[in-house]
Amino acid sequence: MAIAPKTGKGSMLAEPKKIDLLLVDDDAGFRDMVARRFLRSGYRVHEAADAVEALELTARRQFDVAVVDLRMPGLSGVELLDKLKAAGAECEVALAEPPHYRQPSWQRRPACC
Repeated sequence: MAIAPKTGKGSMLAEPKKIDLLLVDDDAGFRDMVARRFLRSGYRVHEAADAVEALELTARRQFDVAVVDLRMPGLSGVELLDKLKAAGAECEVALAEPPHYRQPSWQRRPACC
């Protein structure tokens, strides 16, 4: 049986650094659900409803990771990624496509065509 190392006051091990995560999605319900999951996993979550709000947040603070909706009204996730790079943001960016954007299998083109 493995025993987890003791952390906290009086311990030789430091508490793990909390990761600052920026979550960008125009779907408030989906964003809330994903944010709660990240919070339960120990992340510090900051939310933005669109790319403009995300750019405002990144101008005020540094994030470790950004999870960005690929398809948003206004600036897309790819356009936001380009602007973050141009602004010198050093966070890792994951572009995400929520499941409701995916085409049903019957609408996809066969691989042969």
